[in-house]
Amino acid sequence: MPPLPEATGEPLPDLVICRDAESAETVMAAGKVAAVFPEDWREEALRRTLEGMPRGAWLQLPPVCQEDTLQMIASLTREYASRLGGVVVDSLGQLGMEWPVAVGAG
Repeated sequence: MPPLPEATGEPLPDLVICRDAESAETVMAAGKVAAVFPEDWREEALRRTLEGMPRGAWLQLPPVCQEDTLQMIASLTREYASRLGGVVVDSLGQLGMEWPVAVGAG
């Protein structure tokens, strides 16, 4: 398991789960953290989602998926790490992976 990042002691602003980039922009404009939960987890669709997300938005991972899908998500997360604020993991298996961005637990 990767080492846990050092806690800053500062709480994050409220996190709001969004289904699209427009909602995420609205949430972020209100000073909250937006986590986008895509409806389509196929690689091409996820790539479009990541490209359209506002810079600094988080990606809410699916609670259940097959290993090859999870590896594809991790690969795209590495590719788009500079755009993402972090990922919100939703299972212990996801928590045990190395993510190139901040990690929050759902």
